[in-house]
Amino acid sequence: MVLKNLKKAGAFTLALTLVIGTVQFPVNAAGDSNVIEKGENLSLPSVNAGETVRFCADYEQIIGEDGTVYTPLEDKVVKGFFETTGEDSETSVKTDEVTYTVRGEYEPDPEANEKPAVIPELQEWHGKKGTFVLSAASKIVIASEDLRDLAEVFQEDYQEMTGMKIKEIKKGTKAEAKMCDFYFGLTEDENGLGKEGYTMDIDDFVSVEAETATGAYWATRSILQILKQTSGSMPKGLVRDYPKFEVRGFSLDIGRKPFTLEAVKEFAENMAWYKMNSFQVHLNDNLIFHEDYSTLAEAKEQSYAGFRLESGVVNEETGKSATSEDVSFTKDEFRAFIQDCRIMGIDVVPELDMPAHALAFTRTFPEYMSDRAGGGHSYLIEELDLSKDYDGALNLAESLWNDLTYIPEMSL
Repeated sequence: MVLKNLKKAGAFTLALTLVIGTVQFPVNAAGDSNVIEKGENLSLPSVNAGETVRFCADYEQIIGEDGTVYTPLEDKVVKGFFETTGEDSETSVKTDEVTYTVRGEYEPDPEANEKPAVIPELQEWHGKKGTFVLSAASKIVIASEDLRDLAEVFQEDYQEMTGMKIKEIKKGTKAEAKMCDFYFGLTEDENGLGKEGYTMDIDDFVSVEAETATGAYWATRSILQILKQTSGSMPKGLVRDYPKFEVRGFSLDIGRKPFTLEAVKEFAENMAWYKMNSFQVHLNDNLIFHEDYSTLAEAKEQSYAGFRLESGVVNEETGKSATSEDVSFTKDEFRAFIQDCRIMGIDVVPELDMPAHALAFTRTFPEYMSDRAGGGHSYLIEELDLSKDYDGALNLAESLWNDLTYIPEMSL
């Protein structure tokens, strides 16, 4: 109770700090937002010793947590709130939402090119005049070998999209890029774009700069989407692009329904086209309507279950693993798939489902099966029975995971 009261007192103190702090957050009666002029940063409220304060923006690529302002191409509206955290790192107070208009580097030109349509929409655009047109002499210039994998994927997708082949990928500087070329470089500048943002200058040649290869890869998706709509040209202009949401995911259940690895790769490629970055692959599961079978024995034998990865964990008596016999992938195949996805900016999240939905495992290791009637689906055959041998079931689960995550080169 004393601790609870102290936390309440701390919260009150933090709230009072925000109310009487030296920095105000004015929003007039008409609801107009505050304006941050070019070259200015956002001042954070004063706080007591031991307390911290940050600004939580919907576009942290424009206003960072510490109040740093990264100038947008044109005026950009940013919403957020101030959060003050107490010395105990647990008590915090947030203000009401505040809206700012951040002045951009350029004024819009009504006669310039309109922003091209891509999915998701480009966050920032400043149009120029004129058009970038593809050429049979176009080449890809990369500033670092770290970008070669990206360049090769872009080269392949470019040919598929346009019917034209970029014959050369060369390492070089931006100054070496010529008309109709594509330049990709990495920058160490603190521009607020993070690992997935990029800038692009579409002019006589296209210049892309990003902090990471992932950001540069997202730029290639924007380029290809534009080219697909225009039959080989791009409106000249400046782009500053970044995701609004950190995780943009999709989950695919390949346990209940078999998919070839090629089909799974196609899902990943379609995700990358729309700049989605997290692919959860549900590797094992089973059909749950076991009551469709007339007896428990029939359900145990015939109810469908799948586990799509090669497994080195085998039943010593039968010599069999839980790996599906209809469709499955080797460890090397799935490892290569994960690495290919990383080039496309996608993190693969492999998922093993247990202690329920684990019929592929309980059928292979029946000593851990809840082989009885009962529950919402009549026959409890898909669940690891923790009441029989808790340590044994736990060891089985650990063995399955260790088998997939073991890296020989890193073993002691």
